[in-house]
Amino acid sequence: MPLLPVIFLLFLAPLFGPRSRFGYVDGIMVYYSGCNSAQAGQFAAQDADRCIKWLRDNGIPVDSTKTEFLRLAKGLKLDSTPVTLLDHAAPVAPRPNVRYLGVWLDPTLKFKTHAQEVAARGQRLANCIRRLNNTLRGLPPVQAAKVARACGTATVMYAAEAWWPGATKVSQSIRNKVVSTNKGYLEDILDKPLKALDCDRSALVPWCFCVNLELREVGGKPPVSRPVGHHVCHFPSAKAPGI
Repeated sequence: MPLLPVIFLLFLAPLFGPRSRFGYVDGIMVYYSGCNSAQAGQFAAQDADRCIKWLRDNGIPVDSTKTEFLRLAKGLKLDSTPVTLLDHAAPVAPRPNVRYLGVWLDPTLKFKTHAQEVAARGQRLANCIRRLNNTLRGLPPVQAAKVARACGTATVMYAAEAWWPGATKVSQSIRNKVVSTNKGYLEDILDKPLKALDCDRSALVPWCFCVNLELREVGGKPPVSRPVGHHVCHFPSAKAPGI
């Protein structure tokens, strides 16, 4: 393992004492919550100023062009008031979407933008596999389907542990009642690239599901909620807390 990244992370360790700060390599995120959006933004800006001052005192420049600001206000009218930060020539305005660790976050955490981005990548991958294979040459249908599932599913389902809450949930207002999570729009977005990846070279691969302890085989593609749920169940430790 190269020592330089490890030494750099150890050098930045004093920045991540407060629980409101998160970091990955050379990126630092400051998160605050409050009674209202303005108060939370003020707390976050003050903490960000402390981070910028520490970096400046230790000889590490901050690229102001890469600073991004996102307000989370679920079910409320979004506040577009910018924040003023240290060593920034202009105030930083809230953005409609922010990408962090490959996940596109939006103010209401609907993750529609993220689903559109990963769906576009999955569709490009399906088109690439299709150009490499045809009915006369290329991989056999079974092998092509394995490649599509191994690469394509991982691409489309990236960070599903964070943005997929499941098809149903327990109601917070009515005790012991199971209600829908109303995430059908995510399934609609992801359905097209998954169908393209699953049906590459017109290979219709059977899939199985269990209903009332009876094993049935159905030709076709499973619903989107099935591969998403399968992916989440196999990576439970990666579930992002607090999202």
